Amino acid sequence: FLVKSNNIDKFHISIYNRWGSILFDSDNLAEGWDGTYLQQPCPDGIYFYILNFNDDSKTEKKFHGTITLIR
Repeated sequence: FLVKSNNIDKFHISIYNRWGSILFDSDNLAEGWDGTYLQQPCPDGIYFYILNFNDDSKTEKKFHGTITLIR
């Protein structure tokens, strides 16, 4: 997705495995998921994310989708 703003506020992302367990959860826009869980590499596969944030419009944006992890 594309965000046309430099003023992101109230950012939150969660990444889940296929069974719905949270592998990564962050409110820090500068922090990204490195493909690990409890400092162990996650297996190749498809993971689900939910992303919420506010931008200049102050309206909450919600996105969800999949991430394919390939090592």
